[in-house]
Amino acid sequence: MASTAVLLAVTAGVAQAADTAKDQQILQELSDLKAKMWDFDAMAARIQQLETEMQANAAKATAAKEEAASAKKEADDASTTTAGASKVLDKLSRGQLQIGHTNVNFSGFIEANANHRQHNELSSAHGSGLATPFPVQAQYHTDEFRSNPPPTRMGFGTTSDYFEDVRIKSKWEWDMSAGSNAAGTANGSNWIPRMRHAMAEVDLASGWHFVGGQTYSLTVSSGNAVGGDGSDSPNLAWSLLPGTELTSAPDDGMLAGDGAFRNVQLRVVKELTSNMALAASVETNTLNWSGYHGSSSVSTGLNTTAANTVVVPVTSNASFTSGTTPYTAFGTMPEIISKIGYDPTTDYHFEAWGAFRQYKDVAGAASNLPDVGSTYTGGMGASTFIKLIPSKLDLHVGIGYGSIGSLVDGAIPDVTYEASGKPVAVFEKTLWGEVTVHPNRNLDLLFQAGIEQGEKAGVSGNSTATAFGYGNPYGSGGSVGNIACMTPSTSSLTATCKQDTKTVWNVAFTPIWRIFNNSAHGHLDFLPQVQYWRRTLFDDQYGYGPHASNWSIDLAIRYFPF
Repeated sequence: MASTAVLLAVTAGVAQAADTAKDQQILQELSDLKAKMWDFDAMAARIQQLETEMQANAAKATAAKEEAASAKKEADDASTTTAGASKVLDKLSRGQLQIGHTNVNFSGFIEANANHRQHNELSSAHGSGLATPFPVQAQYHTDEFRSNPPPTRMGFGTTSDYFEDVRIKSKWEWDMSAGSNAAGTANGSNWIPRMRHAMAEVDLASGWHFVGGQTYSLTVSSGNAVGGDGSDSPNLAWSLLPGTELTSAPDDGMLAGDGAFRNVQLRVVKELTSNMALAASVETNTLNWSGYHGSSSVSTGLNTTAANTVVVPVTSNASFTSGTTPYTAFGTMPEIISKIGYDPTTDYHFEAWGAFRQYKDVAGAASNLPDVGSTYTGGMGASTFIKLIPSKLDLHVGIGYGSIGSLVDGAIPDVTYEASGKPVAVFEKTLWGEVTVHPNRNLDLLFQAGIEQGEKAGVSGNSTATAFGYGNPYGSGGSVGNIACMTPSTSSLTATCKQDTKTVWNVAFTPIWRIFNNSAHGHLDFLPQVQYWRRTLFDDQYGYGPHASNWSIDLAIRYFPF
């Protein structure tokens, strides 16, 4: 029993001790848990703090993002406003400056020149060759040496950025050809500026282009075998917008059958495809009247009793005059010209044009002019530019037909008149060409040739007194016909010479040598030229059609500062 009691006592003690240890463990765990709970509260507070900071940062990030988006929008708007500027304004070269969103490009050259002709044309150093005299004229028997400043040019152009798919350009250029040729020869001063170009151009991204002002006629060939500064051939893209004249030769591109006339006009161009365009222009008329009118009109003015009472046209696109009474007689309708251009590749350019024209004789003294009125006519032409060997050999040719005398170089008149007084169109054929060799970037060799031939028009009468029209075999040569043009006389040297031109042709050779070229100081070109002209008259009543010829040598030095 005693042992049992002892055993129970020991067991109870152990159990009590175990309970006490467990309680202490529990208390310790409770204490640890409580400490962890405090840590958890601190952690929760920290978490809440971090979440608050994150929310604040997110708000700041949103604001920064919105600010960045706003700045990007402003930048995009600015970029849109100046779209295309990289094409115009990124790289400014010598002679260019930027004003706002406009690029101003200065151009021009200063020239010193000299010219010698075999026969005296009584014209400037840069004459046309169409005034080649015949032996009956005194100047045929003297040679001619000239030097004058008209070719010197100056100008500038502007090109704006695109603004809402619109770009505006302009071109302004002057030369020194406003003074008289005689003044230049007589050591006078003819450094008088003359406007060459004053035009504005509006280009739309939709492919429409509008040109207004004075610039090259739409009939002028778009091909440019040699750049205006004598540089190598550019990659000729199709373009029916104003370009430059055929060549930069010393005589300013005078070539029979071709021209570089500048008319006041309104032109519209539309891109049809990526390599084809169509253009139309309305231009000031530039008519040239000529022909025979019967001797009574010349000697007595408007003769009310003679059958051939027609007033006499004395100047191109000016007025008829008879005695002291003027009668206006020219084209009252502007020239209407259209052209289409096509470039299959950058090495080929083709274009064709047509012109619609009106010649009007106003009834001044109506009782004496039984059949005055208007004549509607026109003409056409085509040209091509081909890079036979790119950067080495170019070919540029053109043809024309119709009443187009003043639309090319003006050697053949546009209109004459018949016995009734009604205008009659004078038709002509033209052919011209140019071969350009580029041995290197500082030398171009130009070989040129051109011809134009007129046709008879309005011809009637069988004597000098009754001769009318252009190319009349009786004309003003009297009973001796064209022999009067070849026989010098002490009397009036030109009154008895018919001189209705049937054919004019010329050939020329022109090297363009860049003897100095510096990127900072411009370049200096030397342009010598040898040229031959030949002018043939219509046959007279005896079948005799004489010709006169002229040789000329031109020397020019041009300094291009830009």
